[in-house]
Amino acid sequence: RQNNRFIIGLAIGGSLLLIFLGVLFVLWQRRRSQAALEKAKDDFFANVVHEFRTPLALIKAPVERIRTGQHPETLTEDLDLLDRSADRLVRLVNQLLEVAKLQRKEYAPEQKEGNLPEFIAGIAASFEQEAENRRLDFSLQLPLEHSLLQFAPDAVEKVTWNLLSNAFKYSLDGGRI
Repeated sequence: RQNNRFIIGLAIGGSLLLIFLGVLFVLWQRRRSQAALEKAKDDFFANVVHEFRTPLALIKAPVERIRTGQHPETLTEDLDLLDRSADRLVRLVNQLLEVAKLQRKEYAPEQKEGNLPEFIAGIAASFEQEAENRRLDFSLQLPLEHSLLQFAPDAVEKVTWNLLSNAFKYSLDGGRI
């Protein structure tokens, strides 16, 4: 009988230990998931800040030239750069709003037919003044054909903008992109 009680006690104790370890494991997993979620939020915030920084930097230089009256011959180009950069900021805000749609599984990238090389060249034009200011040899080599293609303009813009932003960020003044 005492062996039976010992075995029953051992089984109950072992079961309680397993339950305790299971609860600890669940709590550890939950904490780990929360940490991963916090890291994802931090990474998202850092990416958003990075995305906004470039168009804002591209706005600053022409505003300063216009304010000080330097280079009046570039006024039209400066205004075009300001307009493109402001448009970029509006698109970034729209992309942030699309994140909410994505979370609700309501987002599908909009596909359009257009001239992809021309579209990319338009994005690259936003960086020409920055290249000039930093004495960078900036050139874009795209196919010359004007074929119409289906593409997601928002996605292509984001990828192109990120590539060029990083190229400018990590290039030394007087370098080549």
